[in-house]
Amino acid sequence: MLHLFEIKDELGIVGDQHGQPTNANDLAEAIMDIIESQKKTFGIYHFSNYSETTWFEFASKIKEFSGSEVNLKSITTEEFPTPAKRPKRSTMSLEKIEKDYNIEPKHWENSLRDCVEILKLTNA
Repeated sequence: MLHLFEIKDELGIVGDQHGQPTNANDLAEAIMDIIESQKKTFGIYHFSNYSETTWFEFASKIKEFSGSEVNLKSITTEEFPTPAKRPKRSTMSLEKIEKDYNIEPKHWENSLRDCVEILKLTNA
């Protein structure tokens, strides 16, 4: 997104698909918490940051945190055709990982702010 913000004046971003962004650093921290835990409960666990958002809302926050002047326009899934079919909602329950390992995911906006700050420093 940051690269697109630099080379485009306007971007159409899908605003009708909901998901839960995942910061790789937060995921790695959750995995380490599980590895280091004395409790070993096996099974499938979901992890992402809280809460759900749309691609448009996510891009808008990247714009805000980066200070970009790009114009963002919310578009529908139908206006952004791709070979892969995307669901309108791709969210998951984090209840199991919270209960079994006492892991409380951060809000995606906080993690995104941290990520953008790191990227701004590394690209300075």
